[in-house]
Amino acid sequence: MRLACYAAIVAIALPSMAHAWGGTAHTVIDRAAIEAIPADGPTFLRKYEDYIGQSAALPDSWRGNAENFAKIEEDPNHGWFREQFTFVKPIPRSRYEFVIALYKHYETIKDSDPATAARTNVRWTGTLPYAAIEAYD
Repeated sequence: MRLACYAAIVAIALPSMAHAWGGTAHTVIDRAAIEAIPADGPTFLRKYEDYIGQSAALPDSWRGNAENFAKIEEDPNHGWFREQFTFVKPIPRSRYEFVIALYKHYETIKDSDPATAARTNVRWTGTLPYAAIEAYD
């Protein structure tokens, strides 16, 4: 009995990988986005809803910890956190103009608000819309 208790404690205490989103969540989100496309939007995507849903988690495979430089490059393309850059108005049409705007803001606040300045970069803001349009073109 004692051995079983120790085994249970060890099993509970061992850290395991958290698959926070997983393939199912990516699929659900992509399908919801396609279903929400307005009539004047790219409705041709509805024809490919199954394919898009099934391949939704594919970009996550490009972000493996074993490929650190690929992960560094791809991570910002995976999110868009508007609350991190409310100071950027209007949103630039170019990824590079966006990065320059972030850097200029960083320069103005680095001494007065170092904590916020540390998050004023593409790793914290994301570049998802730029990646999407670059891949679309």
